[in-house]
Amino acid sequence: MRVQEPATVHDWWQLMVDLYQQPGIAGHSLYCQQQMQLSVTAMLTVILLGVHGQGAIRPTPAAALAAETEAWQADVLRPLRRARDGIKRHLSGVGSSDTALVALRQEILEQELAAERLEQQVVLRHVGASGAMVPASDPLADAASGLARYLLARGCSPDLTARQALCMLLSAALPDYDGLHLTRVFDLALRIG
Repeated sequence: MRVQEPATVHDWWQLMVDLYQQPGIAGHSLYCQQQMQLSVTAMLTVILLGVHGQGAIRPTPAAALAAETEAWQADVLRPLRRARDGIKRHLSGVGSSDTALVALRQEILEQELAAERLEQQVVLRHVGASGAMVPASDPLADAASGLARYLLARGCSPDLTARQALCMLLSAALPDYDGLHLTRVFDLALRIG
């Protein structure tokens, strides 16, 4: 299956950025990243694939995607975040007047965003492989199933607070769905994988 809509990698990236910038979504995404070591890029992309009629990733490709994105997070993204956060801490101690450190922190942030774009290409490559996706049915069911399979492949069993944060991600991507129905569909997807 070829990922077709939106037509380009840039379009998928922009959709993800638009979703991330909705009120509260950055906080919910970062909560999941910090509490469960999840990739924000992978979470939001599998949700958007379901929302945009691409279906839901199957369990075996989800496991491969989870392994590759976790390696990318560990080897590339987390070290960049640690460096950026370290500079931020240093700047708070000396004041933000050190223009060289401010510039270095901005440069690292730009490299982090570039690395997240590359990570999204990894996600799209996995879902674009033949047989990787269950054919599209319902946007909510597909988005919830894709997200649940990613979580299960990462070995995550989200507690109530994490499930609420994850449901907020789904709700932002699918604003026309009732919150209670959305929660039930997601909980079912987590149970059946």
